[in-house]
Amino acid sequence: IRKWSDAHFFFDLFEAFYCEIEVFFCVTCGNLRADSCFAHGNNGIAEADNIHALFKHPAGKLLRDLRVIEHDGDDGVLAGEQIEAELEAAEHEEKIAAPEKEYGVVAVCAGAGMEALFQELGADAIVTGGQTMNPATEDILAAIQSVPAKTVFVLPNNKNIIMAAEQCVPLTEKKVVVMPTKTVPQGISALLNFNPENSEEQLEADMKEAISHVHTAMVTYAARDSDFDGHIIHAGEYLALMDGALLGSYTNIKTLFKELSWAFDEIAPEFITVYYGKDVQEDDAQEAAKTIIDCFPDAEVSVVSGGQPVYYYMISVE
Repeated sequence: IRKWSDAHFFFDLFEAFYCEIEVFFCVTCGNLRADSCFAHGNNGIAEADNIHALFKHPAGKLLRDLRVIEHDGDDGVLAGEQIEAELEAAEHEEKIAAPEKEYGVVAVCAGAGMEALFQELGADAIVTGGQTMNPATEDILAAIQSVPAKTVFVLPNNKNIIMAAEQCVPLTEKKVVVMPTKTVPQGISALLNFNPENSEEQLEADMKEAISHVHTAMVTYAARDSDFDGHIIHAGEYLALMDGALLGSYTNIKTLFKELSWAFDEIAPEFITVYYGKDVQEDDAQEAAKTIIDCFPDAEVSVVSGGQPVYYYMISVE
């Protein structure tokens, strides 16, 4: 790793050039200018105009697998210790937004529709994540630090993300309150009951109360044959889950929604919101919702484009 001038650094990627360099260039150039990172000949020298910016980028972690080819001298070469210090400092450096208000909100979700909805409801920052794509603690922490508030409420919206969110509490000077939202519909309901004029204690109590009234149904598909919780499941079948428990597997989506309606009947719902995923057409979603409307004519039923992956439908039942 050789310092070329005050503004340029060279990274000798050596043998990694032929295996990992394409990933390195692709990711790095996403954040740096297109002309700031390029290769020189077959020895795989890459140039970036800001070593600190590069180190702060996740791709900078690749540098830990590369070796420093020169360590000293008066020709502008960075010593290995200096490089390591720069890397460590950059990895721990966070852009911390100065507080402009008392409370802020970070929400975890996936899908363009879901992200837009949380933003419309007042979320200050969105972390992309959910089932099968849990965000790292560092991602949640970065979002928290970007919120210009003294106290930041975090809506994990997945039981597997709650712990990662809680690990952020001692890592920032901001006060972090992690709400126990296990599903996206719970997070939406919590945010609908978020009133920044209230005290922190009242906000937390109101959101927890809202969460307690939300039941969540999920519709996805079986990737392979299996036997789960007494159910024989075949690859390609639709799977219906209610509050995390498998109701059954079905070859027909209309049959599935009829079964879900039976499960909803025990709740006596007043509000039902059907969030359809990125692989579902609006007409199909409206047709599926009609089955619910027919079963619960007195309930307020809404159909919303969530654009979420993995789940064809997320259904909030209150």
